[in-house]
Amino acid sequence: MFGCAELDDPRPRRLSAPEFIDVSLECTGSGWLLEAETSSWTRGGMLWLDDGLRRERHSVPSVAAEVDQSGDFLRLTLDVIADSDQWQAGRTSGFLCGERPLRQVYAISFDYEAADCRRDPGFPEIEGVDPCGERWP
Repeated sequence: MFGCAELDDPRPRRLSAPEFIDVSLECTGSGWLLEAETSSWTRGGMLWLDDGLRRERHSVPSVAAEVDQSGDFLRLTLDVIADSDQWQAGRTSGFLCGERPLRQVYAISFDYEAADCRRDPGFPEIEGVDPCGERWP
């Protein structure tokens, strides 16, 4: 008969819906940088940029999840390009640093749901995108 050591419960812990702890989006001379910290694991995030005439949607990857599922860090870098019609999702943006598009970012849960959202205060909701409270840190 083999002896068994007592092991931790092997079943995965149910993840709580991720909430943003901190979100920053800035544009330097070369491009946009989004960084976000969440309260639990995500399936990444989604960034929307919109100026009323054009709209971009970018997936935001998880780059550093905590082993114990207690947090996640999301980062997206977008190079700015001169021809706004040539932007590529997740790679480049047609919005120049001097422009101020509407911005909304979502944390995506493991159930593929928009679990938390941040948008610029004082700006209207982006039409056709899930509603989001005015909570841009």
